[in-house]
Amino acid sequence: MNGSSEAGTMEDSWCRYLPHLHRTLADPEVGHALPRSYISLGFDETCAWWETLRYLFRALLGWRHLPAGLAWWYAAGKPTLDDPRLRLVLERWDTRQELDFFAAREWESGGVTGMGTDGLEWPVSIYEPRPDWWRDLKSRSIAGYPSPYGGGYNPLHLGHSDEVGDERPVEPSTGHHDIATRRAVVIVSGFGSWRRELCHFGAVLPDLGEHSWHVEVFDRRGGYLGLFRQSRVTGRWFQGKHSIHIVGNPTPPPTEG
Repeated sequence: MNGSSEAGTMEDSWCRYLPHLHRTLADPEVGHALPRSYISLGFDETCAWWETLRYLFRALLGWRHLPAGLAWWYAAGKPTLDDPRLRLVLERWDTRQELDFFAAREWESGGVTGMGTDGLEWPVSIYEPRPDWWRDLKSRSIAGYPSPYGGGYNPLHLGHSDEVGDERPVEPSTGHHDIATRRAVVIVSGFGSWRRELCHFGAVLPDLGEHSWHVEVFDRRGGYLGLFRQSRVTGRWFQGKHSIHIVGNPTPPPTEG
């Protein structure tokens, strides 16, 4: 897929693999078009491959601030925690320790990339998973392939996916809910607007007090996008465990002075 069949932002070549990410998570036994490695990819495809990783962390885990979330995950030893998204990260983006280059870019920038960081700064640029990690990283190469770290501020121009899902819908979504089970389903009009439509749908669901709705999201064209909940702490929609979601949404440090 080159993205031309998807509306709006899906015409962006950086975002070509995003629908395939959802399909892979929905049915991992099927060989979808999400590349298993950057090896043999051209420059444009490599950018899209790394962009898909960024989208996984931000749009699916709901991490507002990648440096903090990645620092927590590295400190914990990068466990899967029975989460299919974290498992997929290790299976697709860390087979050659290439995840280190993505993490290094985030830590060096402190998350302030100018795209989708919500103005939140967090002092994790000094984070080092182990002694001499930075020194060792700079002595490594990524086999001559384009890397998200090194060669400039943002050499692969990552961040295109940060607004995917926020477009205005081309037609109304359709939703159903059941209070007894706290389950709901929303069918969105397109991949380019799914996040906006999920937020609008969630806003009209009945209040469950201390409980959360479990909302399954379907795209009319692309199919199943996943099961989401809205955090009562961050207000963000996410997939998986809340304990994983929350580490990528740190409370800003107090202002000095």
